[in-house]
Amino acid sequence: MRRGRAALRRYQLLIERLVAELRERGPPAPGDTTIAAHLLRITDPATGRPLSDAQLAPECAVLYLAGVETSAHTVAFALCAAPPRLLRAG
Repeated sequence: MRRGRAALRRYQLLIERLVAELRERGPPAPGDTTIAAHLLRITDPATGRPLSDAQLAPECAVLYLAGVETSAHTVAFALCAAPPRLLRAG
């Protein structure tokens, strides 16, 4: 249980650093169409204000995990689909 909590805290810190780095870049340029730019342009419909760090963090976390999971599945598929002779060492 302790290792799981420690891993979760490391992940939370990673996401906090990611959000801080996005903020440090400043507002996205008008032609910037990156996911980061879109996230930074989102406004709260009730207030019209940009998302807070607390609101932005879960959005970044989902996208981060989605990328990691997709990459892992791609590598696993490639290894399973590869001819055995390509997987042998030497």
